Amino acid sequence: MMIMGLMFSANAFAQNIGVEDGSIRVQQCYVVTDGVQCDFLFTATKNGSKIFGVSDFDVVSPDGRSTKGTLAGLGGPGSASGYSVNLNYYAGTPIKFSIFFVMTEKPTRLAVVGVFGKPINNVPVAAKYGAAPVAAAPAPAPATVVLKSGPYNAVLSNCKAGANGTATCIATLTPSK
Repeated sequence: MMIMGLMFSANAFAQNIGVEDGSIRVQQCYVVTDGVQCDFLFTATKNGSKIFGVSDFDVVSPDGRSTKGTLAGLGGPGSASGYSVNLNYYAGTPIKFSIFFVMTEKPTRLAVVGVFGKPINNVPVAAKYGAAPVAAAPAPAPATVVLKSGPYNAVLSNCKAGANGTATCIATLTPSK
């Protein structure tokens, strides 16, 4: 019999979306009056200029409602005031811009932030600009799990839920018959 500790993790990684001349990633999303605003960073691979329109961005709430961007701007809170942002960019230098989405609910997480039709999944939403997003409560870990695969059967026991969707368990491995 072999006993070992296992750690399972469901951490999501920061997602970059490749676009012409660079990449875009979500810096943060937060609740504002009448909706949610997301701040993005565009990092260019060469010098140039580009216009991003609000219709290039959308969000999907946890209950499945899809909303296109409404206003755009350069900077952070309160900067979204037009229908597009015109960026002059320089290779390797991130430029911040913001998109505002009208939403009646105040979600703590967005199922998807869409950037030019490409998804960034499971994006946390802070209660206000600069605040830490609300951490999801860890899912309860099962008391015992039996796994049957390959030359060993594994029984996971004494599982303890951890932060960010992790669980720590004791695994007892026995040879398969």
